[in-house]
Amino acid sequence: MAETKLLLNRSDTISIARTIFDKGAYMVPDCNYDEPLYTLIKTVDEFKSISKTTRLFFVLHDDWKSEPLEMKKFDHKELGEKYFIVQKSGGPTIDFLLQESI
Repeated sequence: MAETKLLLNRSDTISIARTIFDKGAYMVPDCNYDEPLYTLIKTVDEFKSISKTTRLFFVLHDDWKSEPLEMKKFDHKELGEKYFIVQKSGGPTIDFLLQESI
């Protein structure tokens, strides 16, 4: 699978996020969930807020998404039962990994 890595500063990252949302796409943060229902990020403000604690996002658009993202359950030692998104399953997605929080 093709991979492209770009090193972006904060301003560039926000600009790309804004373009993603302006084109009707959305992001799903890669984090632990309490239930098998993931969060949809649709605005730059939401992205800025959650990027303080999450570095990986999956970019999707309804026009090219053919399957929902897959979620699996796991038992966290301290937090109990949680769910995570299975990377490279569902979508397709564009993986958007931040070097640091915004």
